[in-house]
Amino acid sequence: MSTKIRTILAFLLFLLLSIPQVALGLSYQFEKEGLILLGSSCSELLKAKDSLCSWRDKVEGRKSSSEGLFQCEKKRGKLQLNVNSCLPIFVKQYQNKKIYKHGPNCWGTALYLQNIIKIPRFIFSKEVRYWLEETPLCRRLEVGEKKKAGDIINVFGKEYIFQKEDNVDKDFWQVLFPGRYQSATVKKGYTGFQHLLHSEIYLNEHFSFGKMSPNKEDRFTFSPLNEVYGRSRDKDCQESQSIIPNYREYDEIPRTEYGSKCSYFTEVYRCDQGQLKFHAIAKENEEFLSLNKSLDTIHKKLFQLIFSRKQISSSDLRHYVSFSNKVSMKALKKLQNGNLSKEDEMLIVLVYFSANSILKTLNFQELID
Repeated sequence: MSTKIRTILAFLLFLLLSIPQVALGLSYQFEKEGLILLGSSCSELLKAKDSLCSWRDKVEGRKSSSEGLFQCEKKRGKLQLNVNSCLPIFVKQYQNKKIYKHGPNCWGTALYLQNIIKIPRFIFSKEVRYWLEETPLCRRLEVGEKKKAGDIINVFGKEYIFQKEDNVDKDFWQVLFPGRYQSATVKKGYTGFQHLLHSEIYLNEHFSFGKMSPNKEDRFTFSPLNEVYGRSRDKDCQESQSIIPNYREYDEIPRTEYGSKCSYFTEVYRCDQGQLKFHAIAKENEEFLSLNKSLDTIHKKLFQLIFSRKQISSSDLRHYVSFSNKVSMKALKKLQNGNLSKEDEMLIVLVYFSANSILKTLNFQELID
């Protein structure tokens, strides 16, 4: 792509981000002072602000003491409210910031904002399902249970095979849940099953927060709730806790009715903040605590690099690849041996996927095959 074309595209992106984003009567825009909400009434704006404040308090484990700082004002014929001080520190720092390298995805963003992982990174599909479905950290909301700011909206859709499945997910599912993995009967195309397509953080009836994909073009940003990727426009399919996805696993059979209503739908999960702490790890597994810290250090460096044109040094690259491969194999072997407490299992699962996430990120950035 030529420099001229890149310049034009960058300018168009700037214009797009400058346009207020509309969502159910409210809109928002990014300015130098941060996130600005615009609406038709101050009560509407303050209600949306309250949901953002509660989200920040949940993420950071603190109670706001700055309620008096929010002033609804009329500017250029519109009521507006600066809510930037009511956002989590991570969001204030990285919302809409340009990204130069592929890396963290929607699931990595969601799990980071639940305090399950310490640095936003690439998360595998089976990894996010493990934390949401197979641990005491998170739970699926009951039918009729009210959503809260900070909940995870999961978008489910028709499963389509594009390429060979990732062995990281496959190996994990076969080891931890024998018999659960079911091979696809097609090499390419729809399988007749459903899968977890995308996740966002629910904030209120107007907005969500997340990152569309691991692609560098997709920023950490807010979205109008009705425009969340894959979310059905049919209200019966939105956050419908009564619909159970038909996963390709165990002895489930493909269905043919997925071209009809609710072939795409959303469900809501809630996670307990700060619950992923390892206090009772068996002595023979304590090495995984230090391995996890070392992996987090690498992820922290990789995360900072996605906002820069600076490249990884060749020596660091060799170390990251060698270390991650060794740790991944060690963790998978430990999972194969079994006889783990749930806390030990969660630690080793965390280490296994964290190591493979480093390799996946380097592969995305075309630094390794």
